[in-house]
Amino acid sequence: MEWYDYIWISVLALAVLFVIIVGYVGAYRLFHPAHGDLEYSRKRENERSPGLMAVYDSWAIAKYTVASRHGYDLAVYHVKANQISKRYVILAHGYGYTHHGVIKYAKMMLSLGFNIIMFDERFHGESGGRFCGMGYYEKDDIFDLVSDTFSRFGQDIILGTYGESMGGAAVILEQALDNRIRFVITDCTFSDLRKLMLYQVKKTIGLPPQPFVFFTNLFFKARTKAWLKDISPVRLVQKTNCPMLFVHGEEDAVIPPEHSRMLFEKCSGPKAVYIARNHARHTDSARYNEEEYINVLNKFFKNIVKLSEEL
Repeated sequence: MEWYDYIWISVLALAVLFVIIVGYVGAYRLFHPAHGDLEYSRKRENERSPGLMAVYDSWAIAKYTVASRHGYDLAVYHVKANQISKRYVILAHGYGYTHHGVIKYAKMMLSLGFNIIMFDERFHGESGGRFCGMGYYEKDDIFDLVSDTFSRFGQDIILGTYGESMGGAAVILEQALDNRIRFVITDCTFSDLRKLMLYQVKKTIGLPPQPFVFFTNLFFKARTKAWLKDISPVRLVQKTNCPMLFVHGEEDAVIPPEHSRMLFEKCSGPKAVYIARNHARHTDSARYNEEEYINVLNKFFKNIVKLSEEL
């Protein structure tokens, strides 16, 4: 071979290595979040929503654990409704965070007469688990938490689920397996994980997302035993009869609002959608539009879920 052939081979090898490394980094960031501890999330919530953690500290929180079928304990945080009520909601937080991320929703749901069940998802906060499943294994944890909630508080309770971002994907995936759920609410969740990764890779490195996502998919499968395509809420909402509310911030650049619009469009059951204004970015809809958000929730429960006459 000529000397320049070695240069081309070296360049090609470096290009392939670069693609593989980027693919691995993408997968690693999915199943191994950089954060997820209580100290970080508490500090972050204090910065983003001054006074919110003081509200949280004023609640009488009963903490307990629930065993996951996958061999670890989930840290659970229960807040009683302000008055006796059979309404319960399980709140699932987002990627790289803890139950502190859903306090803003718990505050609104308490005002609407709900008992609150928050928890740290697997590999986050004080819960166990060796890696994050981006909703794939989290759906099983939520199912087990639903079973525990009925067992603990009565078979006659009214129970719904409410998830933010990754937690929103998890509650949609869980509902597809569980006919006990009366309603599902998601805030700034993705419609399909593979679609989100294609968007994020292009946004992050400014190059066509393939073949990077191909390798991300392989590495994610090797670690989690799940393909990216297995985490597709939009596929499951097409087969549901459960009332669903999809919320998204109009300026969300992490997961664009088109994801919730697509979920709403494809949802086959009773549904509503709320695209929050006031420069709401990722996870900001309730932060910047609390009064309007509560009105949306009220209408959803009255007109879509039909809870107006039920305690």
